[in-house]
Amino acid sequence: MNYGDSELLELLQQNVILSITDALGRISYANENFCVMMGYYKHELVGEVNGLLRSECDKDPKYKELWKTIKKGRIWNGVLCHRKNNGKPCWLDTTITPIVNSKGCVEKYVAVHNDITTIYEEKRALNDLEFKHSAFVESIPNLVVSINKLGKILTANRGIGSLTAEALLGTYIYGYVNPIHHDLVRKNVDIIFNGGKCKEYETMEYDAKGRTRYLLSQIGPGYNKQGEIISATIAISDITKFRKHERDTHGNDTKYHTFFKSIDVGIIVVADCNGNITEWNKGAELAFGYSESEIIGCHLTQLMSQKFRKASMKELVSAVNKLKTHRIQGTIEMYGLKKNGEEFPVEFALSKLKNGKADYFCAMMLDISKSKTLENKLKIKTKDLELFLYRSAHDLSAPFSSAEGIINLMNQEEKSPVVSQLTSMLDVTLQKGKSMLDNLALVATISDKKKHLQSINFDNLIDEIIRDTKETTHFQHIEFVTIVKGAGEFYFNPDLLKSLFENLIQNAVKFGNPPSKNFIPTVKIEVTSVKGNIQIVIADNGRGISEEHLVKIFDLYYRVNNDELPGEGIGLYFVKNIVDDLNGEIEVTSELSKGTCFKILLPQIIISQ
Repeated sequence: MNYGDSELLELLQQNVILSITDALGRISYANENFCVMMGYYKHELVGEVNGLLRSECDKDPKYKELWKTIKKGRIWNGVLCHRKNNGKPCWLDTTITPIVNSKGCVEKYVAVHNDITTIYEEKRALNDLEFKHSAFVESIPNLVVSINKLGKILTANRGIGSLTAEALLGTYIYGYVNPIHHDLVRKNVDIIFNGGKCKEYETMEYDAKGRTRYLLSQIGPGYNKQGEIISATIAISDITKFRKHERDTHGNDTKYHTFFKSIDVGIIVVADCNGNITEWNKGAELAFGYSESEIIGCHLTQLMSQKFRKASMKELVSAVNKLKTHRIQGTIEMYGLKKNGEEFPVEFALSKLKNGKADYFCAMMLDISKSKTLENKLKIKTKDLELFLYRSAHDLSAPFSSAEGIINLMNQEEKSPVVSQLTSMLDVTLQKGKSMLDNLALVATISDKKKHLQSINFDNLIDEIIRDTKETTHFQHIEFVTIVKGAGEFYFNPDLLKSLFENLIQNAVKFGNPPSKNFIPTVKIEVTSVKGNIQIVIADNGRGISEEHLVKIFDLYYRVNNDELPGEGIGLYFVKNIVDDLNGEIEVTSELSKGTCFKILLPQIIISQ
């Protein structure tokens, strides 16, 4: 039977108990099954604190562990107890999955619940039984007998059928057990008398009406005052209802398995710990072109591009290793291989499942062929724009150079004070224009320049930039503190790195506060190695930047002080582009009148031999 997406969602709504909680612990969504189970209307639940999850401050260690797990972005599974609106308790087998936004922060928690109240209460009653005669009599209303090593009944709490408890004494337990189970009973009795621990076993009988009954027998040793085993106590309970519920649960599992197989919205592939495919859905069949009978049991490598198979396996193994400490793993990109030999890009998230003692891995995939095509087109367009920007800046520089030459000639001639003033103003304007064109040309060549690498000597580089900054306003008042330690051999494009330092150091000098009796304007430049990468910190005690401007300083043409000091609003935009293009990180902190600190982390670039 095939189901459409809307029919599948409707079936899931009918068979799944679902709630969604926001990051503050408030219910943002609850389906009809959850409302009915709790005994509330939906509007009574939405917006209220989810009492089922309690709080991370709850004294119960279970809830502390629950919140600790899901706040780290990991899936939590366990049994939770909660009181319904009518005051009755219910037990829910709950799986909570954190949903992470693009910034890596958890923004909500999706919880799928399975009401196991009946099972839990029955199982708890069975598990609470103690293997002592008095405890059996108090906790189990069913048959409890003590026997010797040969199976002779020594004591009994009740009779069997028409026989009273007294009438059972001296008879043998095997006379009341189905002969097909005699060996099983005898084996467990021998284990107890040989000093073994408490055991339990199940048997099946038929009642007077021919109906099947399932019995659970729990057997434990009885001791004398000297600590010797002198008897075995057997408690027999009727668990027919429990087994019936298990069969119903198995039926539901089969139904969900059918749903899983028929879903074709996404690609889902399940593999065992050896990488052999054990399950996959309709979406995977449509994407890869294999039928279920063709692919089940095959290795995952059959679905991987041969060209990128080695790299894909390396990344996959790395993700599996990370799953040893995390239940879910970030997205992975690789190229899949269809049955017809066609390759296509996929993106998938890997999660770890456990079935008994066996580990399984589930990959939920998306075909990203369209997005990759758009990404490649965007790269081409970006390259074209960079080329256009570079050529435009280059073409415009010629008229600026000609105008600069004319001004130089004019400066050699005698002229009136007014003309001299105008010539000087025009010269400043031309210099600003040339500086802007140079920066624009450099921005356009970041992608190409990052390929040309040299070993960097940070001490020499910083000294050269400080010397070149002498003409900057306020330079003569600044005290420079330079610290370079543990940088080792670092490869980078010297032009890009010089521009990065120049822009940040010039800004620190330009926006410094004037010196006073108790104040020395200072610029601190520190370069250190952090886990094999290079960390650059440039800090000053100058004017600082307000929070209003801080979020915009990396925008193109944005200037904090438009009128006070010269500038084009390109420098920090250029710095951010260099850092981003090399997969680095940059952060800035600032406080008005106290100064600004830029912290940059650049990855070490491996030079192929």
